Amino acid sequence: MSEVDVIIRDLKAQRGFSSYMIMNNDGIIIKYDNVEYRRALHIAGLVLDLACKAKGAVRDLLEPHENDVESMRIKTRDYELIVGQSGNFTLVVVQQQGHQMPSVAAQPLGSVSGKKSDGIVK
Repeated sequence: MSEVDVIIRDLKAQRGFSSYMIMNNDGIIIKYDNVEYRRALHIAGLVLDLACKAKGAVRDLLEPHENDVESMRIKTRDYELIVGQSGNFTLVVVQQQGHQMPSVAAQPLGSVSGKKSDGIVK
């Protein structure tokens, strides 16, 4: 079992877990679960745009300019989005609000292959 599969298994075991998606930084969905593919594409575009803007803002606000955004948590009344980027990959986890997710977004995603059967784009 790959490092990515272990992380996803652990995420799914958490109370409040709703869905996840892994994409490359071009917005191509590699893995997803509990979300329709079209919705995953929409989320991917919005999250990657938000991450790009957040990185620019952090570089402008904080010294040294090498500071970079590694993960973000976005809370709404009903849900929380956890976004983590590592290399050319982005992990987005959606959970129901009121449940705490462990800090896995900062863990490296390792090598991601599109070979798993549930929710995989081939």
